[in-house]
Amino acid sequence: MHDDLWWHARKRVTWEQLLIASKLEHRTRSSGVIVLRCVFHSERGGSLHLWPGGGFFCHGCRTRGTRLDFIALHWDLETPEQLAEFIDRLPPHPNPAQLEFSFMEDHG
Repeated sequence: MHDDLWWHARKRVTWEQLLIASKLEHRTRSSGVIVLRCVFHSERGGSLHLWPGGGFFCHGCRTRGTRLDFIALHWDLETPEQLAEFIDRLPPHPNPAQLEFSFMEDHG
């Protein structure tokens, strides 16, 4: 991964932008961790955790990585140029109202 692309994504891309782009149901814990159903395997509950610092980890399939890794895996992007183009198309600042629809039910 190119350092300038990593810097660009770290400064500009938030989990909220990616949740809006993917329309994934989720819930945010008081700690700031976002929990959702994993996009990398089938499941009923929410084992995928998106950490405020930018990493993700699925407690079910053990997939982990950075926001860039998540983008590349979820949207099947293979080159730094594809990642940069995708990032440039994201809205710069999500409107909190856009997130209202997306809270998943607790299946505890």
